[in-house]
Amino acid sequence: MDILTKIEADDIDGYDWNWTEKYLDEFVEDLTKAYMAAYDAEFPAAPLERASPILLDAVQREAAEWALLFGTEEIKKMAEQTRLLVRRSVSTALLEGQPLTRIVDMIKDAPAFDRARAKLVARTETAYALGEGQLKAAKVQDRDEKHWVLAGVYEEDDPCVGYADLKWIPIDQPFDGIGLQSVPAHPNCRCVVRYRTKRLHEESARRDFRCPGCNRLLARNAAGGIRIHCRHCKAERVA
Repeated sequence: MDILTKIEADDIDGYDWNWTEKYLDEFVEDLTKAYMAAYDAEFPAAPLERASPILLDAVQREAAEWALLFGTEEIKKMAEQTRLLVRRSVSTALLEGQPLTRIVDMIKDAPAFDRARAKLVARTETAYALGEGQLKAAKVQDRDEKHWVLAGVYEEDDPCVGYADLKWIPIDQPFDGIGLQSVPAHPNCRCVVRYRTKRLHEESARRDFRCPGCNRLLARNAAGGIRIHCRHCKAERVA
């Protein structure tokens, strides 16, 4: 049996980087579960566990199809990114004249296999599935507007701040003007997107802003905490 006594940067490319065959099934399964969990969360009054077998099967099939398509591309990208990170570590070690045993240790400790990177990747990929499942459920319920909601404190140059500033926009309008329909906007993004039906929201707003004395519609004031006096019966309520 040949014993490896020397390594070159090009040797890294000889490793089997076909992660699609190795990990795709498990990855797709996890994405499908996250997609369905988000879809289900948008139907609090009608959870999938009480849905008809036909509807449940349709949602599962749709989730699996999306997860397979998305997961295949993501697995390929992760494999390529990892290959480049490992190659960079080996190249650095060779330039420094490190022995083979040290190079092996450096590969094990490379950023490509860092626990924090693994968590970041898992969190981000799950966020994609959650965002997609929620968006699909919103459309099924004929919701036509969405709003980016920040989670935490962000720097002013973070794109999420700009997306949140858009307030309510049409459900098919990309937040970035290009193709970003839902979260996440970047790795480790913790934002969420809320959905509503514009017509129902406006009807509710009109219905809720009536005079408590005579039930007439009152003129809405944009500012909060303002006392509005009804000119018909002189009653008042706080906007």
